[in-house]
Amino acid sequence: MIKETFTSKQLIETQKQLIDKLSQDVHDLEIALMTAVEHGDSIEEELLSTNDALTREAKERKKAEKRLQDLIKALTQQKDDLEMLVETITEHGDDLQYEWLERIGVAEEEAMTDALTSVSNRRHFDEYLTSEWKRASRYRSCFSIIMIDIDYFKLFNDHYGHQAGDDCIKRVAKVGKKVCSRDSDLFARYGGEEFAVVLPATDYNGAMMLASKILKNVAELSISHEKSNVADHITVSVGVASSQVAFDVDPTELLKLADDMLYKAKELGRNQVVGQIREKNE
Repeated sequence: MIKETFTSKQLIETQKQLIDKLSQDVHDLEIALMTAVEHGDSIEEELLSTNDALTREAKERKKAEKRLQDLIKALTQQKDDLEMLVETITEHGDDLQYEWLERIGVAEEEAMTDALTSVSNRRHFDEYLTSEWKRASRYRSCFSIIMIDIDYFKLFNDHYGHQAGDDCIKRVAKVGKKVCSRDSDLFARYGGEEFAVVLPATDYNGAMMLASKILKNVAELSISHEKSNVADHITVSVGVASSQVAFDVDPTELLKLADDMLYKAKELGRNQVVGQIREKNE
């Protein structure tokens, strides 16, 4: 009887332990379930985020592939165009070369020509003066410069109008270019109503003769100038500077001397030629 009672107690104890263990297992499972629920959303969000990133990456890769395909297509077209251009140049190279050389020649001429008068412009004058002075220096030859200014041109322009003023400048330029007709002579519009002439291998007497001829021929144009204080027609004042040996002076000095002579002609009453020789070591 005592043994049977002990066994029943043990059974009861064992059952209690089993119940406790099951309770603990249930508790652990509840905790595990709770943990899974808590972290499940986070894991799901991470997976969705990863999926979105992969989706965006796939889209960007497709865009990159499209851009690359377009670039390959464009480069291929450029290659084809270049091959066609090379073929065209090969077939028509002489004609194209002549055409381009002609265009370049026209562009260079336009860059050196005054748009209004069609004579050389200031830029061409400066370049030509420098180059011809170097040539004259090598041969120690004489050299002359002429400066010309239309008398009382502002009064003429104000009275007769800009159109008449432009026409006057063009007609004076035509006279100057005709008088200075040697291939080596350069007649240029220096600025406004002022002109300048480069005369390589020309001594003082030769330059004075040309200057006087320009003065005379401009007067013979008989362009009416009611506002002039020296004549009833257009006249010019002319300054001449010459160097008997170009090597001995600088071209800027000779140009300044010609300009000084021009202003002296104006001071003396205009409508005249004043000149001077630039002597060595002057």
